[in-house]
Amino acid sequence: MNLMKIRYSLFASIALLLSITCWAQDARQYITKNELMPLMRMEPSPQSGQIDLNAPWLYWAPVVASKSGHNSYRFDPNYLYQCRISRDSTFQDATTITSPVKEWTLFNPHTKLDAGKWYWQYANIHKTNGKRTWSQIIAFDVKGNEREFVIPSFQSLKNKIGNQHPRIYCSPEQIGYFDMSAPGLKSFLAKAEKLIGKTLPPTLVYDNEKVLDEKKKKLSDKDYHRFLGKRTKEKYRSHARLFDSVIKAWLLTGDQRYQQEAMRRYAYLKLQYSLIIDAGAYNDFTEGFYINITTQMFDVFYDHLSADVRQEIISYLSEKQEESYHHILHRGEVFAIDNHLWQHHFRHFFMTSLALINHTPEADKWLWYVYEVWSMRAPVGSRNDGGWVPDNGYFSANTESLIAFPVILSRLTGVNYFNHPWYQNSPRYMFYTSPVGHVAGGFGDLADIKSENNLSYIRALSAVTNDSYGQYYSQLAQKSGSKTSTLDLLSLADDGNLYWFAMQMANSNKSIDTPQVGRAACFEDVGMVTMHSNIKNTDENLMLAFRSSPYGLTGHAHASQNAFNIQYGGQALFFKTGYYSSFVDPHSTLSYRHTRSHNSILANGIGQTMTPSSFGWIARFATGENYSYALGDASNAYSGQLLRDFFVEQFQKWDIEITEENGFGHPGVTTFRRHISLLDDNIIVIYDELEAKEPVEWSWLLNGRDIIQQDDNTFFTENKTGKGLCHLFSKENLKFSVTDTFFSPANDWLGNGAKRGIEFKNHWHGVAQTDICNKTRYLAIIQVGPKSQGFDELEVTKSGSIQVNGWSIQAELDSSKPAELLLQKSNESCISFGDKDLVFNGKNYQRKIKGSTLILENDNKEISVKELIDNLPSVAVYY
Repeated sequence: MNLMKIRYSLFASIALLLSITCWAQDARQYITKNELMPLMRMEPSPQSGQIDLNAPWLYWAPVVASKSGHNSYRFDPNYLYQCRISRDSTFQDATTITSPVKEWTLFNPHTKLDAGKWYWQYANIHKTNGKRTWSQIIAFDVKGNEREFVIPSFQSLKNKIGNQHPRIYCSPEQIGYFDMSAPGLKSFLAKAEKLIGKTLPPTLVYDNEKVLDEKKKKLSDKDYHRFLGKRTKEKYRSHARLFDSVIKAWLLTGDQRYQQEAMRRYAYLKLQYSLIIDAGAYNDFTEGFYINITTQMFDVFYDHLSADVRQEIISYLSEKQEESYHHILHRGEVFAIDNHLWQHHFRHFFMTSLALINHTPEADKWLWYVYEVWSMRAPVGSRNDGGWVPDNGYFSANTESLIAFPVILSRLTGVNYFNHPWYQNSPRYMFYTSPVGHVAGGFGDLADIKSENNLSYIRALSAVTNDSYGQYYSQLAQKSGSKTSTLDLLSLADDGNLYWFAMQMANSNKSIDTPQVGRAACFEDVGMVTMHSNIKNTDENLMLAFRSSPYGLTGHAHASQNAFNIQYGGQALFFKTGYYSSFVDPHSTLSYRHTRSHNSILANGIGQTMTPSSFGWIARFATGENYSYALGDASNAYSGQLLRDFFVEQFQKWDIEITEENGFGHPGVTTFRRHISLLDDNIIVIYDELEAKEPVEWSWLLNGRDIIQQDDNTFFTENKTGKGLCHLFSKENLKFSVTDTFFSPANDWLGNGAKRGIEFKNHWHGVAQTDICNKTRYLAIIQVGPKSQGFDELEVTKSGSIQVNGWSIQAELDSSKPAELLLQKSNESCISFGDKDLVFNGKNYQRKIKGSTLILENDNKEISVKELIDNLPSVAVYY
């Protein structure tokens, strides 16, 4: 008699919105929306009947004056907007809350809503004739279990600010009372002391004549000035940071010498900015630096400036603020992710608005707008899971905003903005997706080369939240002894102001437990899964990263749905290829951001659409003692031609043709489901289900930085410490090939590689192509390990299963039959996808739902049974 206990769990999907966004058949769900997170958010929200935040944000699109191209809108400036919400569908009873009339299209009731059904609608109000046109009524339910987050009204915020200064770096009563460590303070002030009276260079315009002469010969006039502006920006930024250090020294000590030095340096930077403009070296970051130092000068030394100087600064900043306001109005609420807007424009606009409030009437409008947009949309890179859609390479460009905003708003509102689930989960996300000693996931710009570039952010955030993953991440980094890890990244001299702001909300409770570190983690909001063999030991770790994102290609992200990257020992193995030569040029577009540079799928040589419509999602995920498993669905990723107007314009500039030959088009893909597993510590199994409306040539891609050797149905590569061997199977006749040539040659024309010490060398690209067919399946078995160890032979049994290292692997490769995958290790573990029932350890297990994934684990005390079906991403439910 088998006395072993059986524990059964059904991991069901969020069975919501099936009539709106998807439909279900068995365990699979089909999302029928063209986009889950559109580039331009033109639909009202919430409109699904569901919310997960109380008090909810209500959003709608502005009135469109004209539209050009696919997604370029000009919003009509002749309209104002209003919103109302009520328990009464006629908006007549006492529960009705009506917003003030505003120029932007969002509203928050600033109070927790009672459970029950609520109604809302918005009005467009013509400025000239006052005509008010109300929308249709939209309803949603408040269940009472939503996350509670209530912020005060703008008027309450304004009243809290008052007339005193400073307001940004600290409040007046904080001056001289910062809780900074004595060693850190002494070191910082010693460095600041050396800045007093130091000779300043005559120019900050980049002036390396040899480099500039070379660039003039090779680049167009426009690109030459772009290069000049970028290099000048770096010089100006370094001096802006020194100015910042002097200001902090004054706030900490009150020493008048620092005040005088700040005045001297401000005059210098003001002059240099004028010279930069005259030299044609403008860069929007440089302008932001200058506006920011002018704002800090006004805010910190307000009581020490003459009335004339104050008015001069107010006039200059007000002019720039009004320009910025009309530039960012509606971009903040409508545009999915505007890189520079969220990296620094919004922060500078917010800080300047805060400094000018009660000094110029227009500042009310500016601060009100940015306060509401940030509170509604931040952190913008994800919803709640702590992830970052454009991947982790460019994340560091956002860190000052991500720390400074919530610190200042928490101080002004009395509401802790760090209680947002995203902040609570962010250290865990970084821990798994950018582990110590590894590069990031590799699915966005610079995420393939940067290692631990966000450590200072994690340390700062963990000082506030006291997060166990963040503290443990810091400990592992310190033990690793890498150059990045041993730098004093959390100090008063931190160039991103992270320490300065974080210490104002530092958690005094430093007693934390080591987190429960697992083999894998899933971040479904952004669509990222990482699996590890030994994440605590970089030298022995196999890291498998897998992406299938509901956001599609947004910001610095790539066309990499259902793509994977493999590292061993913290170094790339089978990994994405290409270089970030610039945001758009032939190489970065065709051989870096394009699907061909990732370990994914091409159909007729065509990659995934380079817009948010090219979305995927993590449909299933589970992890256990000796396995990790995920299922990504990228069936919507091949949605057609390039539709973002920005890319179309840039392609014309670079003579990049939007053709099928270049990998752009509509191949008619209807199914791309990828099952991916890490078994034990060294075996990766990938099973692909592919279908198209018409027969196509399917290309299974496997890329790498180092030499890839191909023999029969295998690909082999190695790095300095490890190696990988991939066996690939299909029922179709496969044509295997390997090349070390980029589709578009790498050209470091902007110097992005040179400044990082990276030489643009060729990478390697493996392909396995089918004959033309509308359906196919692939099975890949990849073994990874240290160079010193050999690989196990694959043994194919009479039943068709493949035996390797104690695992039995069986997959249905005949596309005319239902898809099936079975991974089993003796009586220890079993992963079974398909329709059939399962026999495990002598017992029959029936599926509750056809097409599910059954996972069984035996710990010799009980057998746990999990049944997974598709789980919708939250953005499909709540947007």
